[in-house]
Amino acid sequence: MSLSKVYRNFRPKMERKLSTAEITADVYARSFSDAAKRSWVTAKACARALGINLATAKNLWNEKNGLSGVHLIRGVRESDEFLWTFLELADRADIVEKLKAIEHLDEAYKALSKLKGGGE
Repeated sequence: MSLSKVYRNFRPKMERKLSTAEITADVYARSFSDAAKRSWVTAKACARALGINLATAKNLWNEKNGLSGVHLIRGVRESDEFLWTFLELADRADIVEKLKAIEHLDEAYKALSKLKGGGE
């Protein structure tokens, strides 16, 4: 059974559209290069952490190429900086702020626990 003509061109209304116009390859490569430099000291350490070869790590480090696929996911798993960069590029800065607030609350809780004598 096929849909009648009225329903064939039905498209759900999107509340918010992601604007990818400002996310160029250069912006993408620069953003993740900066995240890699904040996470690891050298390109070699970056290569080890992400499971990529040294040439790929150097391209990332020098802002020539960004990561894709499995390596991007691994970067998000390995580094908070990669996660925050990914969320900011996806226009989800609200989640970044919440994650940072949770991190600060966790640090404050640990400090208070140590002061009380029940440190972990």
